[in-house]
Order: sequence, then C-alpha cells, then structure tokens
Amino acid sequence: MDHSSDDNLKDVGKVKGGSTQGSSNPSKGKKTAIPGSGHAERVPPSLIAEEADRDKLKKPVMLLGLGALGIVFGDIGTSPLYALHACFHSSIGVRPTEENIFGVLSMVFWALALVVAFKYLVLIMRADHRGEGGIFALLAKVRSNPSYRGNSKKALVVTVMAICGAALMYGDGVITPSISVLSAVEGLEVASSDLKSFVIPIALIILIMLFVGQRFGVERLSFIFGPIMLVWFVSIAFFGLMSIIKFPMILEAANPWHAVSFWVNFPWRAFIILGAVVLAITGGEALFADMGQFTRKSISLAWYVVVWPSLIINYFGQGAHLLGHESAAVNPFFAIVPPYLVYSMVVVATLAAIIASQALISGAFTLTRQAMQLGFLPACRIVHTSKKSENQVFIPGVNRALLLLCVCTIIGFQTANNLSAAYGVAVTALMVTTSLIFCVVLYKVWGWSLWIVVPVMTVFLIVDTAFFASNLFKVPSGGWFPLVLAAILILQMTIWRRGRILVEESENKNHILLKDFIAKVQEEKPHRMPGAGVYLMAQRSSFDIDDEEIDETGVTPPTLAALYSRLSVLHEQVVVLFVEPRPVPMVAKKSRIHVKQMSDGFWVVKGRYGFGETHNVPRLLKIARPRGLAVDLNTATYFTLRNTIVPVKGGAMSYWRASIFAMMSRNAVSRASYFELPADRIFEVGMLSEL
Repeated sequence: MDHSSDDNLKDVGKVKGGSTQGSSNPSKGKKTAIPGSGHAERVPPSLIAEEADRDKLKKPVMLLGLGALGIVFGDIGTSPLYALHACFHSSIGVRPTEENIFGVLSMVFWALALVVAFKYLVLIMRADHRGEGGIFALLAKVRSNPSYRGNSKKALVVTVMAICGAALMYGDGVITPSISVLSAVEGLEVASSDLKSFVIPIALIILIMLFVGQRFGVERLSFIFGPIMLVWFVSIAFFGLMSIIKFPMILEAANPWHAVSFWVNFPWRAFIILGAVVLAITGGEALFADMGQFTRKSISLAWYVVVWPSLIINYFGQGAHLLGHESAAVNPFFAIVPPYLVYSMVVVATLAAIIASQALISGAFTLTRQAMQLGFLPACRIVHTSKKSENQVFIPGVNRALLLLCVCTIIGFQTANNLSAAYGVAVTALMVTTSLIFCVVLYKVWGWSLWIVVPVMTVFLIVDTAFFASNLFKVPSGGWFPLVLAAILILQMTIWRRGRILVEESENKNHILLKDFIAKVQEEKPHRMPGAGVYLMAQRSSFDIDDEEIDETGVTPPTLAALYSRLSVLHEQVVVLFVEPRPVPMVAKKSRIHVKQMSDGFWVVKGRYGFGETHNVPRLLKIARPRGLAVDLNTATYFTLRNTIVPVKGGAMSYWRASIFAMMSRNAVSRASYFELPADRIFEVGMLSEL
C-alpha cells in the first residue's frame, strides 16, 4: 500500500510526538477500511475493542437476525397498528377513497424504501464507530477527525446537534411504549364495544408491570423476543395477504406514479398527510442505534427477508380492505383479522408492543449511560442486570421518570388516535439531525467529493425536512409534548456540560504540576503513613487521540494537594489515578491501563474507559498490578472530591443556569459510587466552587 496516501484520511488521529500515519509498526495500531474512501483507517490500540467483546461477530447471521427481530424491529414492526389508522381516521387524515388509498400506500412504500432500506441500511449503518451505532457514536466518529477536535466552533455545532438528537430520542422513548401498548389493547374495542372502558386500565397495568420488571433485566426473557416477533410478522403478513387476494389490484400502489399523482393533484393534502405517513417509518433510527448488539449484515438480513415484506403486505392488505369497507378506517389493522381470531391477535399485538417498548426503554438506559460518560449528564446509579454482558444495565432514576411520563401520557391523551398527533415530531427532527451529522461524516471522515455528497444529502434532507415540516402542524394538538421533553433535556445537557467545564477550570486554577509536587515532597520529607492512598482525578472526555504514555507534566489531583497542604502527611505509597473516558464504545484491556513508577513512593496510573463500559476503579487497578503497580489494593484508601456548587451573580454562568447546575450536582451520585469504590475505605474531600 502506498502510505503517502494516508495523508488524505479523514478519520485518523495523530498521537503526541509524531503521526501514526504511514507507520508499519503493528504496535501503533491496525488498519480498517473506510467505506467509500478507498483508504485505510489507522486505529490506535487504545481505541480497539477486545475481541471477546465482539463475540456477536462469531454468532451465525441467522441467529443474530432472529435476535434483531426482537430488539431492533419492535418499534417499526408495530407501526401497522396505528399508521394507516392515522392516515384515514385522524384530524390530519383523508377519506379512504380509492385515489387517496393508492396515493397514501405508495408514499408508505417509498418512504420505507428510501428512508429505511436505503438511507439507514445502505449508508448510515456503515458509519458505525468501532462497531457501535447511535447518535453519540456518530458524534464520536466526526470528532475523531482532526478538524473537529477540541473546542472549535465546528466541533461545538456537531456536539449541539448530537445533544439535540439524543434529547429527541428520549421523547420517542416516552411516546413509543404508550402508543404501542394502547394501540394493541384497543383491539378489544373491535371485538366488543363493551370493553372500551377497560382499554386504558389494562394499558396502564401492562406498562406498570413492564417498568417494574426492568429491575430484573431482560437477559432471561430476551431469547424469546425474536421468536415472538417472528410470529408477529408472519401473522400480519398472513392477514394482509388474505385481504390482498380479494383485491389484488392494490399491488399497483407500489408504482411511484400514484404518489406523484397524489402530490400533483392534491399538493396540500399530500403534504399534511406526510405527518401520518411518517408513523410507518418510526423506529428506523433503531437500526443504527442497536448496531452494538448485532451486526449490519444480520440486521439487513432480518429487514429484507422478514420485516420489510411483512410490513408492505400488511399495509397493502389494510388498504385493500379499505377499498370495499370505508368504515374500517376506525381500526384498519384489526379490521382485516377474522372476528374469531381478534382476541388472539390482541394478545400477540400486546406482546409485540411490550417488546417494542422494552427495546426503547433499554435504549434509554444505554443512551443515558453514554451521555453520563461523555459528560453530558450527571452521574446516577447504574445497576447491572447481567453477569455476562456489561451492556445490559438498569438505571432506576430513568426508569421511574419514563414510567411516570408514560402513565401521564396515556391518561392525558386517552386514545392512540390522539397520541398519533404527538408522535412523529421528535422522530422527524431526529432524522434531520442524523442526516446533517452524517453529511459531515461523508465529507470530512470518508472524504467523499462534494459533487457526490451534495446531491445525495440534498435528497435525504428534502425528504426528512418535508416529514418534519408536515409534523409541525401536529404541535398544537399534541406534538408540543415530545418537543417540551426534548427541550428540557437539551437544557440539562448543555448546562451540565458547560458547568463541568467551568468547575474543572476552577479546580485547576491554582494547580500544581505533578512533577513539581513530587519534587516538593522530596524536599520537605513529610511523615509517611503505612499503606497506600489512591487519589482519583476524573478527566473530561477527550475526542483527541492521545499517546499512551504517562504525561509527567499532568496536574496534581486537588484532593492530594489540599490534604498535603493541611496535614503535611502522606501514605508510604501514593497512587495518582487519572480516569479518562474515551469517545469509543470499549477500550481493550491491554491498552486500558498504563502505569509508571515515579520517585519517592509515587505511582502514576492512567486509565481509560469507553462510553459502553462501567467505571469500576478497583477492577481497573487489578489490571494495573501485572503492569508493575506494586501496591496492596486490599487495604488502600481512596480519596475523592466532593464539589459543592455555589451560584453567584455575575459569574461565568448566568445565575439561573448556575442554580440549575448546582441542583443537578447535588442530586448526582458521588464519585465514590460512580467509580464503585469500597464504601469502608473512602475519604471525600470537600471543595467550594462559585459559578
């Protein structure tokens, strides 16, 4: 390979003291192909996930595809419950005339083809970051580019877009469980109108049981999710096919001319109806977000073999039934189910809705952990529900908040029809955000020519923006709800991110370089207590690719400097531990820890974590023992910082923002809990910071 071409790579980081580009030393990293660029991507060892953490790649594609049915496609798979219902029986719907039915079905068909099949599966899913997907992984991929590192304006813009996208996903996480479960249970009304009064209580009971069960984890039940969803997709395809056989002419709706004709003849009506058509593609973003659990090949297999054909057959089956039964628009999904199978289908639909909800809830837990470790949200308690997989987590605070919001949503909106007015605004805004960040990936990371990037992204942005603009008409009738939720989260994330930066600057304002501190200790020769003291210094997530060597000019932890200045004593062994989160999913064990013995009983340890991992410091230090850390960790005392925020007028942050940050800081878990330190060997050092 001609290494001179490496200068053109867009996703390559430079290490301190020299460039990784053009090196043939395998210890400096390995190369992976960059989609569409024809070049290779140099990956430093510290950013390469362990092979053991990629066991999913060794599993059969068919098995992974079956699992993907249960986790990835739950949301979009349950869309037939309410999508056409919203198109023909809502405040923005149209009458189910033949022309309208063909036009709407044609738009649904091509929306699934362009947005899901092409945009996500063919393009965006290639933009994974070390095997992981999602909005924060996309952000990490962009900011690994040299021109987007640090605090540049370009980096700030991309970061803000990612924060907005993450906040919008939370809104989706509230609406999806509510509308999916409510739509499934509303099938009881089709069986008997006398059961209408039981719909909301049953839906609430199901949701409460779902959220209460989160504490037990999904590991024991996850193996049945795929088969249940397979039964669901086969069932909806079967009932759709039975209806199509009666009116085979409905298959002509696949012709894009029907969509074009609908837009030409009724442009305003077609634009408004987009707000309902988008419900058919909600959940498409899950294809990218759940890549960490599966592979692109397995997700694609499940989509093209099972999901897409089943969805199209069911949508066309509903449309075929509407051609002869206009009154069926009240609930077209259950209208094509034979009366004697309605109750059975309600059960299957409810199970599918629960699975769809579970995927969104688990995604909210994962997203929260990533946001915490990238410095966008305060630390909160995380419970691991699996002994095998570190990615299966339960966050009690998030679970309680989602449950409360879902209950309020169902009580407030009452019906799935009303909820459909709130659904779509957050999803389409997220689609626009993802497209914008992906545009940066195409141009800056993959190095595509603007002559290719501009036409491709123009098409995507026109489609996404049209969906979003159409959904804006839903804002007065309920679309404001997910936007308010997203706005609150955006406010929290931006305040926390800015506040933490200012606090760290305050902590380091009168900093002492570590080498100067050690020299001072050598000169003063203070009393040394038996045992070891571990002083933690948590660093902000850096998007730069630093070298793996210990930097002797690092800052002395404030806890160490403060205690020594007041007590003038130290342990015989002092371990200065720098913990740095990295913008990658996982960091390999061999590169996770670096140890250097300094003079006079000082050890400097540099530890790194990916945003898909837990910050367990005792486990981290155990890895350091074979690397030369000759310290008895069983009796070591851990020193952490407890920072008290005092809002002041005229400070670096406005008073109201500083007050919110102080409240968030008080409610955050302590660093001792976050780093999972042994409770009986912790000392917290208090510090005041005025903002």
